[in-house]
Amino acid sequence: MMSTSRLRWGLGIVCVFGAGAVMLVADKAGKSTSSDTDASRMVVTSARASDSAASTSVESAATGAARGEVSGSDSASNSALHPNDGSILGTNLTGPSDWSPEGRDVITVSPRVQLRLEITATDPADYIRNIRVIMPGGGAPEEPYSWWIDAKDCPHGSFKTFEQTCAKQVFHPAFLASIKNYRALRFMDWMGTNGSSQQEFEGRPDLADARWRGRGIPLEIMCSLANLLHADPWFNVPHLADDDYVSQMAELIRRCLAPGLTPHIEYSNEVWNTAFPQYKYAEAQGLQLGLTTNAFGAALQFYSQRSVQVFNVFEQVYSGHTTLVRVMAAQAASSWTSEQVLKFNKAFEHTDALAIAPYFGRAVGPDDQGAVQAMSIDQLFDYMRNDPGGLAMSISWMKQQAAVAKKFGVRLVAYEGGQHLVGYQGVENNNTINALFDAFNRDPRIGALYADYLTAWKQAGGGLFMHFVNTSNFGKWGRWGAEEYLGQPLDQAPKFAALQQFIEANR
Repeated sequence: MMSTSRLRWGLGIVCVFGAGAVMLVADKAGKSTSSDTDASRMVVTSARASDSAASTSVESAATGAARGEVSGSDSASNSALHPNDGSILGTNLTGPSDWSPEGRDVITVSPRVQLRLEITATDPADYIRNIRVIMPGGGAPEEPYSWWIDAKDCPHGSFKTFEQTCAKQVFHPAFLASIKNYRALRFMDWMGTNGSSQQEFEGRPDLADARWRGRGIPLEIMCSLANLLHADPWFNVPHLADDDYVSQMAELIRRCLAPGLTPHIEYSNEVWNTAFPQYKYAEAQGLQLGLTTNAFGAALQFYSQRSVQVFNVFEQVYSGHTTLVRVMAAQAASSWTSEQVLKFNKAFEHTDALAIAPYFGRAVGPDDQGAVQAMSIDQLFDYMRNDPGGLAMSISWMKQQAAVAKKFGVRLVAYEGGQHLVGYQGVENNNTINALFDAFNRDPRIGALYADYLTAWKQAGGGLFMHFVNTSNFGKWGRWGAEEYLGQPLDQAPKFAALQQFIEANR
């Protein structure tokens, strides 16, 4: 039976909640002669996802330490905890004229604007640190996927506010509820994979980092989420990582991951994609090593070679490969790239799965702009259903890639997938096309299209399918989210509803 795992969980998550308090916390943790301003400063971006709800977008959907973006509705009250010795400047928020000496205040965040918090004064010998953002409300252990604004709304006597539990409760219940049905989580964006500069393990994301963005989110947090949901994690090894990095990464994963979970291991992300820095690196390395004189071929062969080296390091740590899934990725539209990476030095003998991203849709450039702009939504659905360039093209890729996977004796999985309607080279700024693409992704008919798409994947012989992504706002650079915000009603999130229905039907 086909795997029922459906998620590639990325960084751009919009978590929408009811209006309430967002607590901003900062304090002094003892004397210090260091003035580590990064450890005591954060930028918070506001982008309202609905007219009636306060929302937060945080890289770990944390209820505790400040890790990302906060937004609020027009009427949302937000409480802030802050230092009592120093000065913090806030923009695009309403709050007290002076921070209270108790280190806690209520502020209101303006919608659709960037909220910036900046330290304007501090004592270098005892500097401000430990700034935190805490969501309103709280929860109870009896219902790990539920939350309430306050104790009177909670049916359990064990209610505690997120302010009380934030030190240990990393993930918001609404976030967990949204992804609890997925059986695998791909952490590519959480790891900052594309263009990563990480080479040595000492430079990896750390739990003590002021913000879990830029370098990425700590491996421990990813393992914690996988353990909590009992979902297999999919890790992407930075393209510059040396063997010691890979070895220590494998050791940490082996220690942190719960028994029974199977880590998927992939070297970098889309190394075949010439737009990414990791492609440029692979091309240069392949040519320098003399693997071939063709630049693109050199990149593919180096990717294949380095992937196997990474797999070998993990196998040493895990005493074999039976508890791993070794992933080799290629371009969905080109089965030739799959052939190249699998056959080079018999890499298929060290690979468990061939991964592709069989998106369906249309990337619209200047040449197509006029024709697409003239389409009605009915015509766009007709195109997707009946034109060779619509869903049929993606299905043809699935079949071609399934044949390659069978030839080399590996599984076929999808590292990404879903709809792919987006403009480029200026078309991303075409308001008419953006409105059309937004409406298409909100139309109930896309649910049936998704059902046929996933069924075709299953019939072609595909296994694990990672949808990109679970939760994200729509915008000119894409409509990737299955839902636009956490807790969005199913009848307003047809893609998310279709994924959940397919999971239930294929357990």
